[in-house]
Amino acid sequence: MRTHIRLRENMDENYIVNENGTIFSVRAGIYLKQQTSSRGYASVRIYAATKMVHRLVAIKYLPNPENKPFINHIDHNKLNNYVDNLEWCTPQENSLASIEFHANPTYLEVSKRLGVRMINIMDKVESIARELSLEYDELWDLLRDEKWKFKHKGMGYRIA
Repeated sequence: MRTHIRLRENMDENYIVNENGTIFSVRAGIYLKQQTSSRGYASVRIYAATKMVHRLVAIKYLPNPENKPFINHIDHNKLNNYVDNLEWCTPQENSLASIEFHANPTYLEVSKRLGVRMINIMDKVESIARELSLEYDELWDLLRDEKWKFKHKGMGYRIA
């Protein structure tokens, strides 16, 4: 299904945004070439500005009654811009979805073991790290803190 999207007020509708994330230039008669941004998202150049494809698709096809500012890729594939793979979300919901997807199972297992004090059965940090396939320093970082930490793109999160 093809639909038009108004990208600027008071301008002709020169672009067609499709549900699958392709963008068609009516004036040029071609599909716009998509680039991958430095953050891994598909983008296109429109009116001398870079526009994120997932945002164009969401604005056109997804209702946003709660006025949420972010868009989440449900399958966490930043290049999958089909409308069925996108949802509006808050910054907090977006961060939590990212944490849940990127959380390393090894760290989660360490967190569980620390939480139930199972780690006391081993006598040395080195043997504990080896048993859990962790680096020595990574395990020490976990042991020194009362709560498990998750680092994501320079932002720290604590999970109690």
